[in-house]
Amino acid sequence: MSDMKIILFSIVLAMSLNTGCGENILKKVSIAISKEQLKEGLRKDDKDYYHGIRTELIKMDSLDIFQNSETLFFLETYEYESGTFYGKIWNTRVQISYTYNQGVFNFGERSVFSDFTCELIERWDIEAIRKEENENPSMNNPFLIYGTRVIMNNQDLKVDCIGFNEIFLLERDN
Repeated sequence: MSDMKIILFSIVLAMSLNTGCGENILKKVSIAISKEQLKEGLRKDDKDYYHGIRTELIKMDSLDIFQNSETLFFLETYEYESGTFYGKIWNTRVQISYTYNQGVFNFGERSVFSDFTCELIERWDIEAIRKEENENPSMNNPFLIYGTRVIMNNQDLKVDCIGFNEIFLLERDN
C-alpha cells in the first residue's frame, strides 16, 4: 500500500511540474512577443494589454494545448468602438480564437481574421502582406493587426512581428 501512495504522489508531482514548465515557456513566449513589438516600434512603451490578455489565457490553462509546439502564430487586434480585443493563436494542429471585453473571454466565435490573412502569417510572407494591405484594404475603419510567429527550439525563441492594417477582398474573404 505504501508503494502505491509513492507512485500516486510521483505521478501528481510530475503532472504539476509539467504544467509549471509549460506555463513558464508560454509566459516566456508572451514576454518575448512584447519585447519584439517594442523593438520593432509596433507599439509604444505603454501598458501592454495584449501581454495581459495572453497572461490571463495562460492562467486559465487555455494555452496548454500549445506547450509542445515548434512554431506558434498569433493574430491580435483591438476594436475601439466596442472596446473588444480579438485574438487567434494556432500551430499546425490546433487553434483558438477568442474575444476579450471588460474582463470576459469568449471562445469559439467566428474569427475576425480571414483564412487568407492566417495563410500569409503562416508563410510569413511580409511582401504579400504589404501588397495586400495596399491593394485590398478593409473599406471601413481597418483594424491594426499584430501578427507574430514564434519558433521554439527547446528554451530558445525566435520571434518575428509585423503590424499591418486589416485586409479584405470580398470575393476571397467572405
